[in-house]
Amino acid sequence: MCALQPLRERTRLSARHRHHRPELAAKMDLDWGTQRLINLYSAWRKTLIGILMRLGLRSVAELRGRTDLLMHLDYTNDMPAKK
Repeated sequence: MCALQPLRERTRLSARHRHHRPELAAKMDLDWGTQRLINLYSAWRKTLIGILMRLGLRSVAELRGRTDLLMHLDYTNDMPAKK
């Protein structure tokens, strides 16, 4: 059994319940759409791992309680540049 089988089955079931544009769903290949989702999650994972490495952390769980790593995005332009 393929590891993606549960995702594919859920996608097939939800395709029956699309109300807005069923003709678009019929034109999209299920394997193509599945691969796009896999690529999206892989890219997010790679980005998150890079951020964690720069922070010196090994997992997202290590972020718990680390308020020293928080920064309000509105104030990033007001902070002096790091040398």
